[in-house]
Amino acid sequence: MKIKDAQYYLAAIRDKKYSDAEKEYKLYEYFNGEKKAKKATLAQIKKHTAALNVIFADGELPQFNRIIKINKVKYGLDPSIKDMEGGAFFDLDKLVQDNIELNLHKIIAILYRPITIKIGSRYEVKSYVDESTAELEEREKIFLHEFNYHEALGVVDFFWSSTLNYSKS
Repeated sequence: MKIKDAQYYLAAIRDKKYSDAEKEYKLYEYFNGEKKAKKATLAQIKKHTAALNVIFADGELPQFNRIIKINKVKYGLDPSIKDMEGGAFFDLDKLVQDNIELNLHKIIAILYRPITIKIGSRYEVKSYVDESTAELEEREKIFLHEFNYHEALGVVDFFWSSTLNYSKS
């Protein structure tokens, strides 16, 4: 499930102005389209809701790749937490504090940046401070629609765990 879809699901299930039945219908409609939703049986909608709930049940976070390729561009996870630029770290901290779920694509866009040099398994990513706001915002849009939600949570969990371990040493 992509980040955008996960954000919709999480917002829908927390929305207090709708009944549970309305939320289930809205989710079915979002993922299947209005035409299909109007024809759906209650059993189909309930089955769909149950499947979504399984996806979002607490469980082990998936493994993630340090290098990913989206739309023919290779992005790398910032290779060194201890050498991360202060601006990137402080922006990450602010986004996490504001609302990690709504900012997940922005967080991932800071952590994964275009690879500039790759030799064997070692690589460098574009400097955070050298990127324009437009470049970062474009990557945020791409990751919102293309990056897997659960993989993104795994990356963020890894990053913060590593940050805590590094700050203790």
